[in-house]
Amino acid sequence: DCDYAGTYNTYSEAIDKLSLQYKDVLHVFAAGNDGLTTCEPYPAGYATVVGAYQAAKNCLVVTSTDKNYVNAKDGGRGPIKDGRLKPEITAVGVDVMSTTKVDSYLVSGGTSMACPGVAGGLALLSERYKQINGNVNAPANILKALILNTSTDIGNPGPDYTFGFGFMNVAKAINALNNNQYVSGSVSNGGQQTYTVNVPPN
Repeated sequence: DCDYAGTYNTYSEAIDKLSLQYKDVLHVFAAGNDGLTTCEPYPAGYATVVGAYQAAKNCLVVTSTDKNYVNAKDGGRGPIKDGRLKPEITAVGVDVMSTTKVDSYLVSGGTSMACPGVAGGLALLSERYKQINGNVNAPANILKALILNTSTDIGNPGPDYTFGFGFMNVAKAINALNNNQYVSGSVSNGGQQTYTVNVPPN
């Protein structure tokens, strides 16, 4: 439903309020499988990320590819209604082996199959954060920044409406965490905050 896709509503607001209340919980949602829909005036497949929870500002929305980084045709693409980038990250969601409720396995696909992979990657990143920070839970904003900014860029250079920031790269995210390659802070409205970043050669 193109009217509903990418809509920020009371469900989105509820997720954002929870995120502000519980700063070490990162909500992860599948982008939805409406990528074969055309939502005018956008090109076919675009502006098809599901509305409500997925449109929240402080969650992480996942789309899917196959194991060769080829986009799943039905994976939801951005932008959402207010122009923000969604989905934000990509993982394997095509031909995924998983368990089923009758004590067996099945092969399935969709953004709902990619989403648990990202949640699992974030769990590993959280575990590592606790190991090197005195058993303190990782703040959700640090987890989100690390997983997005270390992803493998695929598709158009830089973040885009098809793959978000790119394909999840947990090893690179843990490397950045181990090397303390992140900063966190706040700034008041109209204020300024400066950080110095040392960029190595090449």
